[in-house]
Formats: sequence, structure tokens, C-alpha cells
Amino acid sequence: STPRDVRAHYVSSARAVKEGNHGRFLTPTYPALMTGSPRAIGIAGLLGVLLNVIAVVALQPFVSPYSPADIPGWLASCAQYPIRTAVSSFAFTFGLVALAAFAAGFAARLRTGAAIVTGVFIGLGALLDAAGTPAPLVALNTEPAIGQDFLRFTLLLDATFNGCLAIGLLAAFVAQTGKLRWLALAGGLL
Repeated sequence: STPRDVRAHYVSSARAVKEGNHGRFLTPTYPALMTGSPRAIGIAGLLGVLLNVIAVVALQPFVSPYSPADIPGWLASCAQYPIRTAVSSFAFTFGLVALAAFAAGFAARLRTGAAIVTGVFIGLGALLDAAGTPAPLVALNTEPAIGQDFLRFTLLLDATFNGCLAIGLLAAFVAQTGKLRWLALAGGLL
């Protein structure tokens, strides 16, 4: 490609975005989300919340899950409750993927700079965290020292997600109008 071709593509891409023609840049995996369908966005958001609640409930009997306070205790709890570990890992993983889809849909629906920042930070953070949520399952099948390292790795990705979520919620405050924007601000600050 020549510099002229690159510039022509950039101008063409910028024109398409300005005109609202985002279709050629987006994957067909979530077509309803990418067009900003309120129903699809809502379903993705609700699914993300529901699966997160299921994952947290599955962790109830665990010793300090997703906390650096007692990594060996967390690993022992994973071994003691392998079914709950699997339920939590799968629910967190798929819930975070649904949250990433929700964030992408939010950005596609509003199409503002702040909405895109929201989508990028929440979506990227959720997908990074989703990559780490199977770690407790992997930790069960390794030596204890290595298993603890897997749990520390998932903590790192979870902390990264929490930071990205805070930034994304603060951007959502700017992107939104009405009462929901205050919920985004409170979530971003907490």
C-alpha cells in the first residue's frame, strides 16, 4: 500500500463513520448489538449481570475468593468445591463476554466520543478479565505453588477490569443524559 492508498482508506473510513455507516468495520457476530438495537443491548447487559450474580453466589462458601488476603485458602476452597469453582468460572467468563457485548452496543447506539470511550474501556476490561476467570479451574490441576500463581494472575486481570470499568462508567456519565448518568457516576467513583 502506498501512503496515498492509506490516506484514501482513512478518508473513506472517516466519511463512513460520519455518515453512520459503521457496518463494514464491525463483525457480524453481534449484528443487533452493533446497530444499537436497544433490546439486544439490554439482553446482553441483563445476561452479564445475571451470570455475575450466579458466579458470586457460587463462591459463597469460599475462603477470600478474588482477594489477595488468603490465596492458599482460596485455592483450598477451589479444591474443596470443584463444582462451585466450575460454575463460578464459567458464569464469570460468559457474563464478562456479555458485558463486553453490552459495552459495544452502548457505544454503537450513542455514537459519541464518550460512548466510544465507555465501550472501549468496559469492553476491553471485561474481555481481559474473562481471559483470567477460568484460572481457578486450571489451578486445580497444577501444583499448589503454580495454582496460587494462576489465582494471582486472575486477580491482576480482575483488578485491571475494575479500573477499566471505573473509567468506562465515568465516560458513560458524560455520554448519558437523564437519571441513568448519575448511576454511572456513582458506579465509576465507587
